[in-house]
Amino acid sequence: MKLICVPGKNGLGMTEGVENSYKEVLKGFEYELLKINLEDIESGLNEIYSKSFSYLSREKCLFFGGDHSISFPLVKAFFDINKFNSKLLVFDAHPDLMEPMQEPTHEEWLRGILNEGFRKENVLIVGVRRNSENVDKKEISFAKKNKIKIIYSDEFEERKLEILDFVSSGKVYLSLDIDVFDSSIISSTGYPEKEGLSEEQVFSVLSKIRDKIVSCDLVEVNLEKGKKKENLKAISVSRKLLKTFQN
Repeated sequence: MKLICVPGKNGLGMTEGVENSYKEVLKGFEYELLKINLEDIESGLNEIYSKSFSYLSREKCLFFGGDHSISFPLVKAFFDINKFNSKLLVFDAHPDLMEPMQEPTHEEWLRGILNEGFRKENVLIVGVRRNSENVDKKEISFAKKNKIKIIYSDEFEERKLEILDFVSSGKVYLSLDIDVFDSSIISSTGYPEKEGLSEEQVFSVLSKIRDKIVSCDLVEVNLEKGKKKENLKAISVSRKLLKTFQN
């Protein structure tokens, strides 16, 4: 997959610093850096959409963020290219299903994509924390009402085969928020959460599905949120994730 860095952010100040993580994480990787207007959110999102549309029309792509707001224009481009054959697999501690602003932030990007016409039955969210104070009840109610499939982190083992079944058809885009990992593993991110997935759980599934993934993104690595040891772990895990799809 072609590696493209998309250092965008729209976290209402809560994800400040995430746009700089690529400088450490991507050392030694061959990648293309998208220059984005971070001062004008609308312009930045439009730039990401137009450039990613061009790339995704030609080849498989691996995007590194940036916060989760970049996934809105990335997945929208993927959807516009592949239409209703598109599927979206999301690994995330949070469902990101709040009512979206005009330019969806990292908390609303997925709801924004659904509002664009992405089929709700073609979405699977993996790793959501059942009792997190950062998961709004309105998000869960919306998911239940619209029959959006969620595999909570505490039921991952018993339901992980559903992930394999989900990717067995269609064109699959994977959006991976680094906070899907337990906070004992990853704390260099905006909203680290306990009771998350282990490295073994994530990488064992990715090894089985990577050939089914057409394109993907890795977001929310924020080296301004952790101490040196924590940052080194986040860098190590992030690089391992990227190499999973480049090998």
